[in-house]
Amino acid sequence: MADEALLAYYYDLEHDALVADAALYCELARRCGGPVLELGCGTGRILAALVRAGQQAVGVDRSPAMLARAEARLRQTGASPACWRLVVSDVRALALGERFSLVLAPLDFLGYFLTREDQLAVLAAVQAHLAPGGQFVVDVAFPVGAFLDQPEGVLVHQWTQHTATGEVITKWWVRQLDPVRQLQHLTAFYDHVASDGSLRRWVQELTLRYYHRYELEGLLDRAGFTVEGVYGDYTLDALRPDSTRLLVLARAAARPERRRRQRVIG
Repeated sequence: MADEALLAYYYDLEHDALVADAALYCELARRCGGPVLELGCGTGRILAALVRAGQQAVGVDRSPAMLARAEARLRQTGASPACWRLVVSDVRALALGERFSLVLAPLDFLGYFLTREDQLAVLAAVQAHLAPGGQFVVDVAFPVGAFLDQPEGVLVHQWTQHTATGEVITKWWVRQLDPVRQLQHLTAFYDHVASDGSLRRWVQELTLRYYHRYELEGLLDRAGFTVEGVYGDYTLDALRPDSTRLLVLARAAARPERRRRQRVIG
């Protein structure tokens, strides 16, 4: 299995049990009325929940391997193919020529963009695809709670999964923080024990940008959004010092009408 396909497989093992965020997005989509655009849709976990809830949704990701699993998942929902679409693209260059009532940047998607230039390029793409009055949701790690009691430079067990084919897969990781640049460097080790007992290890290195609350609000303001709410979990409870997630709900700021120039006579 190629590296990208293997990563997509491991991604599903780790995230398929997460349903709280998808439930929130389905409710927001119901309120907004759809359609929905998901950035960094991965293997389609959230998209599948949206189409099962009767929403029209478009998912964007730059990994064909991720989207291949997403397509298989979406076909299994039984929803009409007219209800969903998958697009291979870097979000910074996205140009669908469509507008959406709800745009999602879920589960640390914005963390993959390390520079202010790239972050603003992503937010400009959101502005270009958000319908008037539409809602934008950002979900990133809240560093205070997310890093609490998480050791640095130490191998930590994350999870172990037993597959239906008799394989045992265990994920470990090592975290290093760079507080000056607000980066977390993660090295993940996947130990894959086959049914015959043979062991294979696959290693992934990942760097994510983390955000503080008012930094993120300022970034959204600079990109032309109005923040409507800041929350600490997927039930939209208030942000607390021990929250592990930072969710921001925003809308495109209203553009002031240009004043007509009046000609003064006399």
